[in-house]
Amino acid sequence: MKGAEFLINRQETFPGVAAPFALPAAGPYVLKRARVLGRSLPEPVGPLDIDGFALVDILVDEDVIAKIAPHGAVDFGETPEVAMTGRIVLPLFVDVHTHLDKGHIWRRKRNPVGDFSSAIAATVEDRSANWSAADVAARMEFSLRCAYAHGTTAIRTHIDSVGPQTRISWPVLAEARERWRGRIDLQASPLFTIDQLANATHMADIEAMLDAEIRIRLDEDEVRAALNRPDEQFKRGPHTLSARGTATDDSPAFVVQDGNYLSARWPGDAYLFGRRFCDLLRPAA
Repeated sequence: MKGAEFLINRQETFPGVAAPFALPAAGPYVLKRARVLGRSLPEPVGPLDIDGFALVDILVDEDVIAKIAPHGAVDFGETPEVAMTGRIVLPLFVDVHTHLDKGHIWRRKRNPVGDFSSAIAATVEDRSANWSAADVAARMEFSLRCAYAHGTTAIRTHIDSVGPQTRISWPVLAEARERWRGRIDLQASPLFTIDQLANATHMADIEAMLDAEIRIRLDEDEVRAALNRPDEQFKRGPHTLSARGTATDDSPAFVVQDGNYLSARWPGDAYLFGRRFCDLLRPAA
C-alpha cells in the first residue's frame, strides 16, 4: 500500500476537529507546518514548543521522507503542499506486549473486582466456554483493525496455549498473520504456566503448532532488512525442535544474549534462559 493511501485510510472525523486532509496519490509532496517530536528527529530542527514538538515541513518523495526542515525555511518550489495546520506526525507504533486472543470479552465476562487474579479467573472461564476458532478470529481481527487505524505497524502477542486451546488459536493467528502481511507485522509467543514444561504431551502440542503454523511463514529477509548490520546481528535459530533443553542439557537450547539483553523464543529454551538470567542478576566477582 502506498504511503498516501496508508495515511488517508487511518483518518477519522470527529465533531469540532478539522476535516480529513487529502494526500497526493503520486509524486513528491510536502507536509506543510507539521508538528514532530524533537527527540524523534535525526538532528535538531528549530526551537521546540512547550510539549517538545518542532514545527516543520516534510518533503515526501516516493513514499520516503526526503527532507525535514524548520517550517518556512526551505522553498520547495511547485511541489504540491498538504496543509497540516499543526497536526502531529509520528513514526508508526510498535506494540511489543499484547494478548490479541483475550481482547473484547468484557461484555460477556466481566471482572467487577478489578484485580489481577479475578481477571485471570474470568479469562479462564471465558476461554473454556467461548473460545472457538471463529470467536478468536473475530476478536483478533477487530483488535488488528483498531491497531492499524490508529497507526500501529507491528504487534507481538501472547497466545494462550493450554489444553485444546493450543490447536484452536495458533492456526487462527497464522491466518491473521498472512492476511495482515504488509500492513501489520505480527509475532506471537505461547503463554502457559511453567509447570506445563514437564508435560510432554503439552510441549509436543506447542512445538507442533509453532512448526506448522508459524515457523514456515517466518521471512528471514524481513528480519534482515530491519537490521543495521544483518551479518553481525542476525543469528538463525533451529528450524525444527528435534529435542529441547532440559534441566541438565542445554545443547538443544537457543538463547540470544547481547550485554544485559537476553532473549529466548521457544519453550525448549526455558532452562537455559533461566540460568542465563540468574547469571545476570548475580553481582560481579
